[in-house]
Amino acid sequence: MAARVRRPARGAVAAAHGVTAAAAARVGAAAVRGMTATARVRVVRELTDEAVTLIQNVRRHFEREMADTRRILLKKPARRTAVANGVSRHTESRVSASGAAERTRPAGTPERRKSRRRIPPEEYARVRAAIYQQYQDKMLPTLDSTLHVLTTCQEGAAGSGAGGCEQSGENLAMDAGGSRAGARAEDGAGPMTGVRASAGASAGVGIGEAGAVGGGARGGGQGAYLWSRTTLFRALHDIGFTFSKGLNHYDVTREKPSVIRQREDFIDTLRQYRASGKVIYYTDETWANKNMSVYRSWNDGNLRSRLDQPSGKGGRIIIAHVGSRETGLLQGAGLSFVGKKSTGDYHKEMNGPTWLKWLEDDVFPKISDGVLVIDRAPYHLTLTDDARPATTKMKKAEFAEWLVRHDAVPPSWLSQDWRQLKTKADMKAEADKHRPAPRYQVQDLAQRFNVKILISPVAHPELNPIEMVWGIVKWP
Repeated sequence: MAARVRRPARGAVAAAHGVTAAAAARVGAAAVRGMTATARVRVVRELTDEAVTLIQNVRRHFEREMADTRRILLKKPARRTAVANGVSRHTESRVSASGAAERTRPAGTPERRKSRRRIPPEEYARVRAAIYQQYQDKMLPTLDSTLHVLTTCQEGAAGSGAGGCEQSGENLAMDAGGSRAGARAEDGAGPMTGVRASAGASAGVGIGEAGAVGGGARGGGQGAYLWSRTTLFRALHDIGFTFSKGLNHYDVTREKPSVIRQREDFIDTLRQYRASGKVIYYTDETWANKNMSVYRSWNDGNLRSRLDQPSGKGGRIIIAHVGSRETGLLQGAGLSFVGKKSTGDYHKEMNGPTWLKWLEDDVFPKISDGVLVIDRAPYHLTLTDDARPATTKMKKAEFAEWLVRHDAVPPSWLSQDWRQLKTKADMKAEADKHRPAPRYQVQDLAQRFNVKILISPVAHPELNPIEMVWGIVKWP
């Protein structure tokens, strides 16, 4: 008697061949009854539900042909194929056409449809206003908090007829469960938790495929917000919002009115210098640590694929240089010295006298009749003595000397002993009226060499190309 072959369990077959238990059960029950264990496993691996159905259709068709005494249509393969597979002749001809197999979806691939449910475009303004309102209330918007603002504010506005929300930011920041909204991940998937739609949303109001509300009153102003958390997620993407870090400090600074004026003046002046044929030079300082190395390299995680280097940053060197598009980095115009301070800010290693001495000895003689672009580091913009404004730190006698030196004493004061009679506040008010225009020491020094100084705007390193040079040199 032959040894009995043990039939593998359904779960074992499914796990071994990457199919679901349900698929294994269907194929085992419909197409592989009576097979050996090896043949059954092979069928589960190779056949899909669609292939099993076709096999069954063809088998039944051939059985009917065998039982039928009429002549078989051997000379009509297209019609015979359609009848055998249980499809129409039009479907058979379309599938048999050249290239049809390449256009079809692979068997067994789940069909993924992109949801068409959307908030109506006329509601986008309300969603955007809810986001901006949370920022105004010093909140970080999330899906849950935004949904809470939309539903709660509209419920409160329905009774009063107001279109806005008068709730405090603290109330809006709390979801229905009493926890801070935004503690969960913003992936846009899964059921809505913590926040529920308004009463009107659960009162049998239907939502159509396009997201429109059936039966809702739209004619008399804004109705209640009735859409789900997932639909809100799609709406935020549709109107350009992303769940990301957002603007940083430099992005905000760039759009300040004062910085915008600096940028426009800088670009206009730069174009004028270039149109007149002047060479534009750029200068900046940077730093490098003794043990500095690149962050990334080709390695396999083995100790043999790393460089042996001491721990810690090591000593620090301060570097400054000058260059232009026409000449590159000027030969003999570099400055470098070893830093001695332990502070993390390399700007504190450089000071005004050191920087001006370097310009006077090594830079200005080489760029005569050119233009030098500098940034707004404090030691770059050291004011001259005549351009220093009066400050509150001055004593009363110093205020008096400043007024005399700048010819700012009012004529009505000259008829009396104003140095004794006038208060420090009176002198400060007159000094503020005669605040001198800024004049920097580097401008006076550059004038001796016929060099123009152009100051770049705040938070615009891309307008000083040598900043990018340092980045390439230090972090290749």
